[in-house]
Amino acid sequence: GRIRLRAANHRDPDHPLRHRIDEGLETLAFDLQFLPETKARVERAKNDILANPAVGLWVEGLWDKLKQLLKTLPTDAAVPRIGAAMADTLRHEPAVASAVNQLVRRAIVGVVADHGDHIVSLVSETVKGWDASTVTEKLEAAVLRDLQYIRLNGTLIGGSIGLVLHAILVLAGVA
Repeated sequence: GRIRLRAANHRDPDHPLRHRIDEGLETLAFDLQFLPETKARVERAKNDILANPAVGLWVEGLWDKLKQLLKTLPTDAAVPRIGAAMADTLRHEPAVASAVNQLVRRAIVGVVADHGDHIVSLVSETVKGWDASTVTEKLEAAVLRDLQYIRLNGTLIGGSIGLVLHAILVLAGVA
């Protein structure tokens, strides 16, 4: 029964159970944003979970397993294979790609929301420390192609205007 229900839910994007789960998650997201009692209840539950010794042992076990796995991977050969497999999955599994995109967006929004002021300060302090030649190098690297395009367009437009003016003067008999 349960396995068939999960399989049906997985295959059917309009399955009623999927809609109920989505509604529940939307309600929870709203409550977490706007209801202090929900925030407090979730925070208490999180603290209880983290304080549970069994959870700590479980996390340590996961960490130990991850370390062992990393030790068994061949260093140079594994990374390209893992990267290729991940890229292939993202390319051919739209649901996975969408989930990863959503996760990355949320992570970026969270980092910016939590640390935006620090990021701005870091960038400002870094730029203040640059000398004139470093600033020039960075600007040229960032806008060189655009500057060349602007120069070329300026030359063509200026030349075209010069030709039009010369033609007008010749037609007017002045030149």
